[in-house]
Amino acid sequence: MTPIDARSAFSLANSAKSIILQRGYAGLPQKVFTPSLILFTSVSAATLLACSAMLEGRASRAGMLTLAFALASFPLVYINSLRGVGHRAWRRTAARAMVLLALSAACCACTCLRIARHGDGAGPVAVRSEWTAQVIGVVRKRYYQEAEIGLLSSGSRAGRGDFRRGLLRVTGIDLAPGDLIRFGKKPAAASASLPVRRSLLLRGIRAVWYLDGGDLAIVKRGSSLREAARTRLASNCDELFGRNTAAVVKALYFGNKDYIDRITVNDFKRAGVLHVLAASGLHVGVVAAIPLFLLGLIRVNRKIIIAVAALAVFGYLCITDMPVSLLRACVMFFIYAAQRLAGRDVNIFNTLFLSATVIVMTFPGELYGLGFQLSFGATLGILLFHGLYRKAFSWLPDFLSNPLALTMSAQVIVFPVILARTGEVNLAGPLSNIIIVPLMSLLLVVSIAANSLFFAASAVSSWAGSLADALYGLSLSVVRFISGLNGHLYVEGADAVLGGCFCLVLLPLIPGLRGRRIASIAVAAGFAAAWLAVAGGGGSRDAVTEICHGEGRLILITNGETVSAIGQYPARAHVDRIAREIAAAGREVNLYITRADYRNVSACSGLLKRLPVRRCYLSGGFRIKGYTRRFFDLLQKDGVELLIHGGTEPGGPARLALPEMPVELAGLRNRMSAGVVDAADGTCKNIKIRYLTLH
Repeated sequence: MTPIDARSAFSLANSAKSIILQRGYAGLPQKVFTPSLILFTSVSAATLLACSAMLEGRASRAGMLTLAFALASFPLVYINSLRGVGHRAWRRTAARAMVLLALSAACCACTCLRIARHGDGAGPVAVRSEWTAQVIGVVRKRYYQEAEIGLLSSGSRAGRGDFRRGLLRVTGIDLAPGDLIRFGKKPAAASASLPVRRSLLLRGIRAVWYLDGGDLAIVKRGSSLREAARTRLASNCDELFGRNTAAVVKALYFGNKDYIDRITVNDFKRAGVLHVLAASGLHVGVVAAIPLFLLGLIRVNRKIIIAVAALAVFGYLCITDMPVSLLRACVMFFIYAAQRLAGRDVNIFNTLFLSATVIVMTFPGELYGLGFQLSFGATLGILLFHGLYRKAFSWLPDFLSNPLALTMSAQVIVFPVILARTGEVNLAGPLSNIIIVPLMSLLLVVSIAANSLFFAASAVSSWAGSLADALYGLSLSVVRFISGLNGHLYVEGADAVLGGCFCLVLLPLIPGLRGRRIASIAVAAGFAAAWLAVAGGGGSRDAVTEICHGEGRLILITNGETVSAIGQYPARAHVDRIAREIAAAGREVNLYITRADYRNVSACSGLLKRLPVRRCYLSGGFRIKGYTRRFFDLLQKDGVELLIHGGTEPGGPARLALPEMPVELAGLRNRMSAGVVDAADGTCKNIKIRYLTLH
C-alpha cells in the first residue's frame, strides 16, 4: 500500500469513527477496537483456515471472512490505540503497527503449527495386542468416565513423554490422573462425524476406546492432590446437604452438570437458566468476592487483596473439570488482576479479547464449540449493549431494570447462535434470571460457608447446610413453575415472524432513540409475539404425532406436560430426530417398549441419554442379553421407574397393557396395539394430529 493509499484509508476510518461517535455510541470504538481484537480475529482466522485445509482440503469461507474482518479493523485499531498525538503521527508510530502485525503473524504461525502437529499421522493407530497408557485427565460423565490418555511406546516408563494421545470411555472402574493402565481392546476411529472428529483431532486424539471395568487393569495408581481435594469436598457436600442440593452444589464446584438428574437439568434448561448450573463468570465473581470482602474489612493493601483473590480463583479452577465458560472467566480475571497489580488502566474489551486469544491458541477446537461461542458471545453482548438496555428499562425499579438489562444484552448475541446451532429459542429467560440468578448465587455463598466451617464449627455448618437446602428448594420450585410455561421452543427455521420479533427486541439499541417506555414495551411485545407465533398461544397441548419410518410407526401422545412414546422405535440413526420431537412435545417422558428386541431397546437407550425420562413400560418375555443389561444400567443411573407389563403370545408379538389415559385420549387406547392409530376416528376431533415420515 502506498503512503497516499494508506493515508486515505486511515482518513476514511477516522471519518467512520466520527460518525459512530455522533450516533450515540460515544467511547465504544476506542474500547472495542484494541490491539487484542486484531490478535483474536487473526488467530481465529488461522484456526479456521488451518482446520479446513487439514480436514476438508479447502479454505473455509468463515476463515476468509474472519481474516478480512481482521484486516479491515486494523485502521480503526491504529487510530484508537497505536497513533500518537497529532494528525500526521502515523509515520512516527509505524513501528508500533509493525510490532502488532508481527505479533499477530507469530500467534497465527504458532496456532497453525500446533494444528498441523495434531494433524500429522491422522490415520488410525497401529493395532496392538496390548496397550499401556498413562491417564492425563478424567471427566466424570453421567454414564461413564472420559479419560484422556497418553499412549506409551513399548519399554517406556510411566511419566515419560507419550507419543500419541487417545480417549477412553470406560464404565465400572474409577480412574484418576496419573494412573498407569493396561488394556488390550481394539480402538475405534475418532469419529466419522466431522464436528466431533475436528474437536478430537485438535486435541491430538487419534483413537477412542470403549471399555468396561473388566477390559482394563490399573498397573499403578497415581497420586493427585487435586483428586484428594475433590473427593474430600464431595464427601463434605454429601454430609452437609440433602441429596438433591448436594448434587447441585457439586455441579457448581466442579463445573459438571452430570451430577444432577436429567429431569432437573431439563427443567433449568426449559426455564432459561441452565447457565447457572455451569461454572462461569458468576461463580468466579462469587469466589473472588469472598477474599475481597473479608480482607477489605481489615484494610489489607488492595494489591495484596487482588493477589489473594487471584489465588482463590486459581484454586477453584484447579478443582473443576475446566469447562470453557470457566476458563474464559478465569483467564479474564487473571488478566484483570495482572493489569491492576501493574498499575495499568483496565479495558474490559481488551481483557475479553486477550482471554479468547489465549484459549483459542491453547485449545483450538474450542473455537467450534457451542460453549465457547455462547460464553464469549454473552459476555460481549453485555459489554456492548448493557448500558442501552439499562436506559430503556430505567423507569423500572433497580432490582428489575439491572437484571433485565443484563439478560437482554446477553441474549442479543446468544439468541441467533442458539437458533442457528440447535434450532431452539427460550423466551422464559428474562423472567427466570431475575429470580434464579440471585438465589443460586446465594446458594453458592452459603455452601462455601458451610464447607469452610465443617471442621471448626459443626453446628453452624449444619445450620448453613439446612439454609442451603431451603434455598435450593425455593429455586427448584420457581424453576419448575417457569418451566411449565412452555417458554423453551423448537423451531424449524427463522421465519419472517420470528425475525420481526427479534427486531422489536433490538429497538432499544438504536442510538438517540427517545421514549424509553416505548422501547421497553417493544421488547416485551417482541417476546409475546414470538411466543404466540411459535407456541401457538399456549392452548391445549394434547396432541398425537404419528412418525413413520423404515421399521414401522411410532406414536407420540402429548398430555399436558407429559409425552408418551409407544410403537416401533426407529434405527439409531434417527434417534436424535426422535429425541428432538419428544423434547418439543413435553417436559417429562414415558417410554413404552412393546417388543424388547435389539432395535427397540437400543433406540430407547439412546433416548434415555438425551431425554428426561420418568417411566419406562416394558413388555414381559424379554431375554437378558448385553443390550438389555446396558439398558437396565441406564435406568438405574437415571432413577427411571421401570414397570413390566404383559407377556409374549406364542408365535406372536409382545403386547403391552397401557395404563389409564385422559378422557380426551380414551378413544385412541383401543386402536393402539402395534403402533397403529386410525386418525379418522371421530373421538380424535379435539386432538391435534400430526404426521411425520423419516427417510
